[in-house]
Amino acid sequence: MKPTQKYIAIAAMAVLAAACASEPRTDTTLSPDGTRTPIDIVASMSETGNLSRAEGKTFEGGDQLLTYLRHVVDAGAGNYNSISADQAPRLVTIKVNTNPTMTEVDADTRKTTSLSVDGGLYWDDFSDSSSDGTDLRTPNHYLQSYYGYCYNGGTPSTSLDNATGVLGWTLPTEFTADAMKQNDLLWSPTQTVISYKHEQGARGTLLVPYSHAMSKFTIVVELGEGFANGDLASTSVAMQNMPESGTFTAPTGVIEPSVATKNPKMHVLSTEARKKSFTALAIPGRLLTQGKILAKVNDVAGNNYNIPLSAAILAADKWGAQLTDGKIKPGVHYQLTVTVNKQKIDIIAQITDWTIVKGEGEGEIKFNADVTSSGVVNTITGGSIDIFRAEELASMSAKTTTATYTAGSWVNSPEIYWANGTQSYYFRALTEYDGSTYLTVNGSNAATRGHDLLWGTTAAHLTFAEGAAINPRTGDVPLTFSHALSKLTVKLATTNDASAVNLTGARITINDLYESGTVDVTDGTVTLGGNKSAISEAPAPISGQIVMPQTITDDIRLRVTLADNTTYSLQLNRCVVSGSSTPIGAWEQGTHYEYTIRLTKESIQVIALVKNWDEVTGSGDATLDWD
Repeated sequence: MKPTQKYIAIAAMAVLAAACASEPRTDTTLSPDGTRTPIDIVASMSETGNLSRAEGKTFEGGDQLLTYLRHVVDAGAGNYNSISADQAPRLVTIKVNTNPTMTEVDADTRKTTSLSVDGGLYWDDFSDSSSDGTDLRTPNHYLQSYYGYCYNGGTPSTSLDNATGVLGWTLPTEFTADAMKQNDLLWSPTQTVISYKHEQGARGTLLVPYSHAMSKFTIVVELGEGFANGDLASTSVAMQNMPESGTFTAPTGVIEPSVATKNPKMHVLSTEARKKSFTALAIPGRLLTQGKILAKVNDVAGNNYNIPLSAAILAADKWGAQLTDGKIKPGVHYQLTVTVNKQKIDIIAQITDWTIVKGEGEGEIKFNADVTSSGVVNTITGGSIDIFRAEELASMSAKTTTATYTAGSWVNSPEIYWANGTQSYYFRALTEYDGSTYLTVNGSNAATRGHDLLWGTTAAHLTFAEGAAINPRTGDVPLTFSHALSKLTVKLATTNDASAVNLTGARITINDLYESGTVDVTDGTVTLGGNKSAISEAPAPISGQIVMPQTITDDIRLRVTLADNTTYSLQLNRCVVSGSSTPIGAWEQGTHYEYTIRLTKESIQVIALVKNWDEVTGSGDATLDWD
């Protein structure tokens, strides 16, 4: 018999016909010695009342139908007792001959007469025609099929008990085409008794219907979003926590599944570019509980998936209709189609505010180092972000995708996905900001004076540290952005008395500042380029100018030129932090440096702040050199 395919259960019938001993028969209808009446055998397969069918609805040559026949006597009330041991029950092996001839009977049934029994099968085998009153041919005596099995080449795990019909059966850890056939155990319960007919051509028919003792599962895996054709080439599916064995009692149709379970690998039925089908047999009796894992899909282009039992699967109009007390039943084919999608990597983008350093002092530019911890001050809600991803941080170079804020959410182009269930990734990001809109990065990792470049890294999470590689996760990848460059503000002030100077038309210039550089996406550090030039603002002030983080050399001077060409000059690296003698020798990333220069006719006072990019106040004096 071919292994079951698409829908489930077959019904196979062994039809056993008896010849009348009292009627004349030709030698071909009698035993070789001409004394015994043979039981003619016809086998059929029926779909009627079954939930699935065998492919082709036919037996295969070599199949063996094991049938336990017994001589019984009517005990009344519909009960029948076996006759004494001298009319011993007989376990009969019916063989299906090679290339059996099949004849269509009706829409549901096909039969074959290409069957044989080693040594023949005779009514006389179940009767003693002596005078002891146990002749099978007498009234109230019958022939009965007590039970039947079909092994299909499989091997029972515990021997068949002839008297009770109890058989042990263990399923393999991996299903192949052969294993599907050999483990598709068929059985038949106790059948209605028949009596011997004395009319020629109507000798009585013994019906032995066979059906599936196993349950069957077919899972079709289809590729969804994020996968390419052929990504199922190495995919396998394993059922989870299925009973590894069972005890089958054919006469009563009772199955006792084992407590011990296994995760058998399913057999591949077919493979297409974007779809792959798998099938396996199961010992009936496994309880299907919502939320429990039915099967695991392994290696879809490196990704692994669980298939949980959902309410939809177990609904009354789905699998629920073919469960008994929530348990799978014999002869039922449970089918499921699942679509696997790569888990998209979505982005939550946030900005970490500038580091705040306030300061004030007199006589010199001094600062009180009051540093406020960085915190998220707003969420990026527009523009685009260049996303960098790599398995190893050192190998991170070209951007992987661009995330664009569209219709209230971030959309990646191209979409990026987790490679599999275990591969961790580092994520970094770059974007530019003009104070209201997040812009496409100028040259990806180029840092340019005047452009507020934001560098992003993964924010700290319960399961990973800030900047660390993170494992595949169903949630968004949180990115926190900070300013990669420095910001500079220079304000001019004067007195309200006779020492005041006219600031109208004043010009501020700072010389020898780097124009550009590149940002290392792995850690956000900036490497300066080779070109230098001055920044100049007329009329003053310089307000929130984005400058390259850099060392303030002796050559860098801040000059204020009034409209009457009076010039004031300050060597910037002479400024020190308030309360210490350490000069402010560099502009650091993410820091806002604000200089307030108070000019009089005979002196200059300077208030210098290193601050967050939000508004911060301060006061102080400083003496400057004259130019």
